[in-house]
Amino acid sequence: MRIVSIQFFKTQHKMKNIIIKINVCLIAMMLLLTQNSCTDLNEQPLSSISPQTFYKTIPQCESALAGAMARLYSEWNDQSYGYGWIFFKRDDQLAGGNDNIPSEHGKPLWGSHWAAILNCNGVLKAIKNGSVEGASATEIEVVAAQAKFIRAWNYFQLVRLWGDLPVYNEDVEDPTILALPRAPIAEVYKQIISDFTYASEKLPSSWSDDKRGRPSKSAAFGLMAKAYVTMATFPMNAKENYAKARDAAKKVMDEPGRMLTPKVEDVFKRENKYSSEMLWSLISNAADPMTSVQIWNTNEGWGDNAAEARLDSLWPAQPRKTAYFQTVNAAGQSYRTWDGTQAPFCRKFVQPNVTQGEWDAYQSQANMAIIRFADVLLIYAEASNMASGGSNAPQDAVDAINKVIDRANGGVGKVNPDPRASRASTTWTKQEFDDRVIQERNFELCFEYDRWFDLIRKRLLAKVTPKYTGYVYKESDNLWPIPVLDIQQNKLFVQNPGY
Repeated sequence: MRIVSIQFFKTQHKMKNIIIKINVCLIAMMLLLTQNSCTDLNEQPLSSISPQTFYKTIPQCESALAGAMARLYSEWNDQSYGYGWIFFKRDDQLAGGNDNIPSEHGKPLWGSHWAAILNCNGVLKAIKNGSVEGASATEIEVVAAQAKFIRAWNYFQLVRLWGDLPVYNEDVEDPTILALPRAPIAEVYKQIISDFTYASEKLPSSWSDDKRGRPSKSAAFGLMAKAYVTMATFPMNAKENYAKARDAAKKVMDEPGRMLTPKVEDVFKRENKYSSEMLWSLISNAADPMTSVQIWNTNEGWGDNAAEARLDSLWPAQPRKTAYFQTVNAAGQSYRTWDGTQAPFCRKFVQPNVTQGEWDAYQSQANMAIIRFADVLLIYAEASNMASGGSNAPQDAVDAINKVIDRANGGVGKVNPDPRASRASTTWTKQEFDDRVIQERNFELCFEYDRWFDLIRKRLLAKVTPKYTGYVYKESDNLWPIPVLDIQQNKLFVQNPGY
């Protein structure tokens, strides 16, 4: 049984020792309850274990929070983001996408996110009921902050993919007892922002080395900024949230010591798994490696995850392209001449960012970032520009994006003659600047599960979908279908349009 699987407790030997001492059967029963009830949100519980009978100590609460994310990063498992890219192939980065979306598209991720939310709710309900014993008020607040942080991220993923959702929290009976209708996305975001706000207030700024990887104050502000900038765009289009996104991102930017990894080639190297740039990540370690790096050919790419060849022509030549994007193999051959699949690959999660031993063993300890400082800078640039009253990009927005552009081109002072790689300027119009921000997000955050969300919120899906033969964009393409079984079990659910 995998207890820990994200950058939460996996690197903490002390915490592992605590978890081992907990009654293993009790944990197994608890996890079985949440994992088996997630695909169908209305299944009956499989045991009598409840928050009142299990969550009695801080270690028990923490083990549940680790278990909350156990399925969301694993090898060869479409319930997780280790293999979940198969559901995101309809963007303009991943190869092989089409418009034939089945009724169960994304169902495994739907189930994993709900399982995590229910685990978090169990912890928070126990805390609210005073069931956690032998801990100080501060210790309890920090555990609650971690639970709310994880719950907020899970809801953030769900609402962007499926839209309206039932809102289950510690004040509401779980789906096995009470069926709820889908609440409007504004209500879902209200819960998300409330949770991130609490987390930003109660989480520490940093953790000791034996606890590194847990969500911090800056991670909460970073994801809060991302939620706000999403709320400012489609489908909510609540423009007042641009200023809120800017202000939340600035909290991260003002944190002492917060910086980008200086060289773009080093961002995903092993020694930088816990760098200042990585605010919060899905990770694995030697005890529980997660990401498969085995390729289907000899060209050193992430073979399961080929990229759209058109990205090669869109991306200007720069050190970032070489670091993130595999177009030439060790022999100097272009992907156009490779045997088998003639497609470029992602380099972020493979060699040289993994060891030869991991490569040979089909397993990796590579990071998969959820929120990076580069992302925060680009959120700030977009939000500050759109919140400004002028017709041109403001200086602070220009300064933020230029930090990312400079690194992409090899460092401050490096001039790239390609206009697609030029530094931003206050002479650019608001729209010109916004277009460049989204382009930078496309390149900087490639293959980190961000592009799909940007295509949706910026209303770009109709522009990129002509790549599919015979494809005709439909408004319903912006959301995924609610799994059929959940529609059948919860009569209050209404399916998304088009499915």
